[in-house]
Amino acid sequence: MLSERLSVLIESVGASNTDISKLADCAPSYISRLRSGERVPKMNTSAMHRLANAICTFADINHCENILRNTMGIDDKQSNKFNTEEVLRWMYESSDIIPDSAADISEKSRVFTNKLDALISLSGTSNKELSDALSVDPSYISRIRKGSRTLKRQSRMLTELGDSLGKKIIDIGKRYRLSELTTVPIDTINNDTVGAIVSSWLLDCSTGTEAVYIKKILESINNCGSYSNKMLTGAVSDAELNNDTVKPSYFGIEGMRQAFARLVHDAVRSGCKKIYLYSDQGISWSIGEFHHTWLSLLKECLSHNIRIRIIHYIQRDNLEMLAGINSWMPMYMSGLIDSYFSTIPVGELFGRLFYMAPGVGCIDSCCARGFEDKAEYRYITDSDHLAALQSEFEYMFSISRKLFHYSPALKSIPPHAMSKTVDNVEIGAADGIVIVNRKYPSPASFTFDNQRVYNAFRKYLE
Repeated sequence: MLSERLSVLIESVGASNTDISKLADCAPSYISRLRSGERVPKMNTSAMHRLANAICTFADINHCENILRNTMGIDDKQSNKFNTEEVLRWMYESSDIIPDSAADISEKSRVFTNKLDALISLSGTSNKELSDALSVDPSYISRIRKGSRTLKRQSRMLTELGDSLGKKIIDIGKRYRLSELTTVPIDTINNDTVGAIVSSWLLDCSTGTEAVYIKKILESINNCGSYSNKMLTGAVSDAELNNDTVKPSYFGIEGMRQAFARLVHDAVRSGCKKIYLYSDQGISWSIGEFHHTWLSLLKECLSHNIRIRIIHYIQRDNLEMLAGINSWMPMYMSGLIDSYFSTIPVGELFGRLFYMAPGVGCIDSCCARGFEDKAEYRYITDSDHLAALQSEFEYMFSISRKLFHYSPALKSIPPHAMSKTVDNVEIGAADGIVIVNRKYPSPASFTFDNQRVYNAFRKYLE
């Protein structure tokens, strides 16, 4: 939708509402209302032209045109310079806001287009790349994404579309995310089956996209028992925890898993009371068969009252972000996890993984994106090096914001909020803030003020 795409553009260039409002000659509150979905102007208004021009100007001034171009899926050869019309078209393209006087699309078509957007986002494919793969004009893909063209169940185009997107998602190592999105077991997804799985899911209008993950988050909150050390004790086996192999470096995905088990072991054994976590690299090391062990190692930290301070990388697509929140949700109620997100965009070429138990040890890695399975993961124990890295981490926290706030006491939902009660969980969204209350047996409240999380919950509530 317009609000989400506008937020993506503003965040991608590292701008604030104030930055854009100054260039667009409007109030910051106007930008805020657009990003929250409270205001939905038509595309060809002077205000929207000024806004699109402001985004282009900010990108030009701050030398991040390539980031903006990649965000919009525009090939370098297609445009040497951005213009207002290109940005406007992208903001309104494939949203459930139909530009100007176009006819409304049906709810069934809207679910299809939302799902298709989710798959295209997950695969990182542009309209041009997808049209080349399917040997059709890019405008045809655009019309499908807008809902002005529909695909029949047995059509060749639907089969090829599902096959192309599904195989691309597998190729870039996101099979686990596809499994979560479609709710199909991961061990049944392969190159031979993925086309049929994706096509079938696209045509199933009984489930949405963000709604799938919102429901999972609500289920996690509803089913999570009250926190106690007993609940977490013995979460990981001795074989997994007692990794005493001393190495200066570990290599590849398996090496990263060994290094993480060692870091947890060292933290527990030393009596360390804090662990710092940040990674914008791929997450393949922590999923699949290792996911249970990963979860158990984190629970082992909590059972020893080790506070986890994590800076989440939220420049992933909406579905990955919501899935990540869902993975952590059962542990949030311990009250021992401080979740942040960085306010500064990361680079496109390199990714960083940075896990630390202060004064004990640190896993540090930087590699080209997609190279994680062959990268070096250095395990650092030298005290001077650790002190320098801890200072770096403290700086990273200083430029980050809280992703959510947890409280064992219920928060009041404003009377004007869009709200809903699902089983034991009450949700309210208004003024850029989402409040999720778990009423019993042990009360718990989660408050999110991140714009993308807010938009996802608003979409679910609508």
